[in-house]
Amino acid sequence: MPKIIKTHVDSFASLCVWHITETEESLFKELPLSATEETEIRSMKLLKRRLEKLGCRCALSQLLNSYEEVVYSPNGSPKISTHNLSFAHTASYAAAAISENYKIGVDIEKITPKIKTLYHKFLNSFEINHFDVCDEEQVHILWGAKEAAYKLYEVKNLDFAQQINIHEFSEGKGKGVIKTETEELSFQFFYQTVKDMMLVLAIG
Repeated sequence: MPKIIKTHVDSFASLCVWHITETEESLFKELPLSATEETEIRSMKLLKRRLEKLGCRCALSQLLNSYEEVVYSPNGSPKISTHNLSFAHTASYAAAAISENYKIGVDIEKITPKIKTLYHKFLNSFEINHFDVCDEEQVHILWGAKEAAYKLYEVKNLDFAQQINIHEFSEGKGKGVIKTETEELSFQFFYQTVKDMMLVLAIG
C-alpha cells in the first residue's frame, strides 16, 4: 500500500497522502465501494480522473481504518456520515483529511516555478507586499492556504484575492480569514512539503 504520510494535525484533524501506483482495476477490487460509487467513478471518461477518485478513497480508508461510502453535496464537496471530509489530488498523489469537530479543507500541489507568474491572480495588495512573491515555495503556501480555505467554506465563487485573506504564516502554521458581505470566518492552516509538493490543511 503506497501510503506516503498518515498523521494527526494537533488535535484538530487527521490526514493521509496516497501515492497512486496501482492499476485502476486493482483499486476497484481493493475498495469496498457501494454500487453507486463504482458506477459514478466508472462513468468518468478520463482514466486520470478515475484514479484520482480511487486514490482519495484509499487515503480515506487509511484514516478510518475501514471504509465509508462517500457522497457529494450539491456544491461538489465530498461527505461521509462520521466526519467532516476533504479531498485533494495532484499528478499521481491523492490526499484525504478528516475531522470530527472542525470544518476542514486540504490542498496538495506540485511545487513549480510557474506559480510565481500567477500570484497576481489570487493575492491582494497586502499579501503581495507582505510576503515574498519571488519565492515559489511561499507563493505555493499562499495558494494552498486559499484553496484549502475555499474547500473549507464550501461556497462557490469566492474571490481568492479579495475574500480569502492570509494574515501570516511561519514554521508550518498560519492564519487567515474569509470575508464576504454577510460573514467573516477566521481559519488557521498547517503546511509542509511532501516530496516535491506543498500540502496545506485549513481548519475553521
